[in-house]
Amino acid sequence: MGSGINMFAVYIADAIAIVLSILLILNKSWRTGLNNQEKKYFEILIFFVMFSCVMDVFTFALDGRDMTNFQLFVFYFSNYWSYLANIVIGPLWIVLIITHITGDKVPLRQKIFIAIVCVVGAVILFVNVF
Repeated sequence: MGSGINMFAVYIADAIAIVLSILLILNKSWRTGLNNQEKKYFEILIFFVMFSCVMDVFTFALDGRDMTNFQLFVFYFSNYWSYLANIVIGPLWIVLIITHITGDKVPLRQKIFIAIVCVVGAVILFVNVF
């Protein structure tokens, strides 16, 4: 590959992030302080991070190569997911923090606003593919 990207470093960084995410999920002490809603938001956040690390490997591995139709689909999906995760993770983190501070009382206005921001971002991102 002539891109100059150290793929070994990408693999190691993503593998470490996946392992740390799995350890966060398996760590029982983290769960004890969380209420059900907060736990749900946290698990969704960890899922987005873990899946983004997996997709990151595909993005870097396929970038700049001649691809079959399936590889092209995987490349577009992995790039789409990376940008979508960036759109969703920030607002989801805000909801997680609000839930942690207020104890399950995120105002409906804020939930609607955050949902609209995420949906509009995802739609714009999807339209951008075409």
